[in-house]
Amino acid sequence: MHLIDITDLAMTGMTGTILFAKSWWLQPDNLISFAKGIFGLGLVIFVHELGHFLVAKACGVKCEKFYVGFDVPIEIGPFKIPAALFKKQIGETEYGLGTIPLGGYVKMLGQHDNPALAAEEAEKAKVADEEGDYQMDPRSYLAKSVPQRMAIISAGVIMNLITAVLFAAMAYKMGLRNTPAVVGRTMPGDSAWQAGVRPGDHMVQLGKEGRRDEYLRFNDLRFSVIKKDENSFPMTVRRLDGTEHVVNVQPVSHKGEIDDTPKIGVYSASTNKFFENPFNDGSAANQSDLRNGDIIKEMIVDGADGVSAEIDGEINGHVAMKKLLLANRDKSITLVVDRKEDPKSKTSPAEELKLKLAPQPLRYLGFATEMGPIVAIQTGSPAETAGFQAGDVLLSIDGESISDPLLVESLLVAHVGKQTTFGVKRGDEELELSATVRAADMEGDVGRGGGPVAAEALGIAYQVTDKIASVVPGGPAESAGVQVGDIVTGFHLKMTEAAELEKKLQQTVEQPIKFGDERPDWGYASVGLQFAPKGTDAVVTFRRGTESIEKTMTPVDYPGQYEVMRGLRFEQLSRVKKAASVGDALRLGFRETKEGIEQVFVTLSRIGKLYKHMGGPGTILYAATAEASEGLPRLLGFLTLLSANLAVLNFLPIPVLDGGHMMFLLYEGIFGKPMNERIAFAATMAGLCLVLCLLVFMLGLDFFRFSGLLGMIV
Repeated sequence: MHLIDITDLAMTGMTGTILFAKSWWLQPDNLISFAKGIFGLGLVIFVHELGHFLVAKACGVKCEKFYVGFDVPIEIGPFKIPAALFKKQIGETEYGLGTIPLGGYVKMLGQHDNPALAAEEAEKAKVADEEGDYQMDPRSYLAKSVPQRMAIISAGVIMNLITAVLFAAMAYKMGLRNTPAVVGRTMPGDSAWQAGVRPGDHMVQLGKEGRRDEYLRFNDLRFSVIKKDENSFPMTVRRLDGTEHVVNVQPVSHKGEIDDTPKIGVYSASTNKFFENPFNDGSAANQSDLRNGDIIKEMIVDGADGVSAEIDGEINGHVAMKKLLLANRDKSITLVVDRKEDPKSKTSPAEELKLKLAPQPLRYLGFATEMGPIVAIQTGSPAETAGFQAGDVLLSIDGESISDPLLVESLLVAHVGKQTTFGVKRGDEELELSATVRAADMEGDVGRGGGPVAAEALGIAYQVTDKIASVVPGGPAESAGVQVGDIVTGFHLKMTEAAELEKKLQQTVEQPIKFGDERPDWGYASVGLQFAPKGTDAVVTFRRGTESIEKTMTPVDYPGQYEVMRGLRFEQLSRVKKAASVGDALRLGFRETKEGIEQVFVTLSRIGKLYKHMGGPGTILYAATAEASEGLPRLLGFLTLLSANLAVLNFLPIPVLDGGHMMFLLYEGIFGKPMNERIAFAATMAGLCLVLCLLVFMLGLDFFRFSGLLGMIV
């Protein structure tokens, strides 16, 4: 019915970064999902236009056309693309599928969305009466009363809201799988980390007024954080031991990141089901004959009687595995694995296996950078008890100088449970502080680009600088001519023997990390060394005085240091919520639609911060395809969100949108006459320009996203 339908799809906010690989679309299962996604999007458009059509018919308006897609003829030189893929005249209405799949419309007698043609269309709707005078055809849109036209205009939005509820209700009746709000790990120094949020914590209430719900999803947490912006709020978390705690978190925006929306620094939990990493083919996990879908039932430390982690439930089991790996990073481990029958080939019967997982040495380039200051201290940690302060610089552990700031967590393993002395520099003064080191329950993680590094066993997050503090004799850095005092300014990986592997990657591993002038990035960049494929060199740029130097080095094993996870990756934890009855399904459908509408309003109110999470038709189609690949309930859940988006955006008071038409009708209803034609025309053209600009902007976001350049948008 309106140009709005192009805009609806273009303006719909989408969350998450889309990784685009051409070969993905060529897989048969994904082509089927693509078709399902297309059908789902078409269904949402059809329902919207059906609302306009049915109410117009009920009001006695003649509907000349009903189209999904736009039937605009396209001519490119000698090539002509037909305006419609299908059309059929039934009674007084032509029904069809337009060639341009960006919306749909219902053409009513006497109505046209193009303001330049509106007057001409109105003239066509006039008929001669018995006296020869021309009057408006009683079956035209313009001949209907203001309340009738309001009903016609609002019908599309109302239908979208109704179907949103029904889509969500059907999804929950079948069983909708989502990611629960359970913590897998926290980002060093961020709000959740400082508040003492732990792996396995299950969030059961967000905010004082938030609903208490055992089935809070990770998306609920993400939305709550965005809605609070940078205002602190309490969260109620349930620990693995069943106790509940209220923690206060402060969302923070990390400027300069690709995703700079407010965050508290929480990652979702994982299961004990192995998920193979095709990129890191040199990892211990990939060399242990583990396969996708293998379920780890137990971990046993070789040569250590009684030291094992038995998997008791998905969340408890994952935390237990992580603790065992942290404490025994230098030891071989036997994995007791439950391998299911291959559902495709049927050649691999179900069986229980015991697989060896060797230690995986850390990779490094033979240099270390300077230790930076402590930037955050965890609530209730040994560091807080010992009197550590932000700004302190950690110098030594039990009298042993720290040779590499990235190794603090590893060095603390030998001190777990012991009273340990720490040398600290505070301003110009050197102090000794004493603390009892605890057993860490998650890895001493490295923050986002420029973020701090965590020493979980002590409860501090500290900065690692980019200034070279030491160069190992005989190492790659010394051979390349790196010197103490050089400052690292850039880093990227360069594949040397991986043409076949590059096909598997479907994207280059040579994307550079550009260091910021005011933030240190070496800690973050060094993580890439641990996950680089075989046959990969590191290209590092340094600043030496005013000179810029580029060096290519081959990573080597770090003597006596080991990577904790050894290449192990696990499937994301997910749970199915199934409605107990039809009434329960409708209740959940209403709630899902209400929350979807609220998300749209919040997104619009913070569009300056959230625009990178939005996308045009390409992003929406990709998301629909991805959700369809997860099953019908997930596709219906996505269509619920899309319908809520369409309903809200359609009713914005912008001329050429449904809300703009309603605004003009309200004026006519109040003052008893239509708005001045010149003013209405000017307002409509302004609205059209705004809509087209937004469309171009969203298409631009699509281009940057699928070309891999989204990170270049500041």
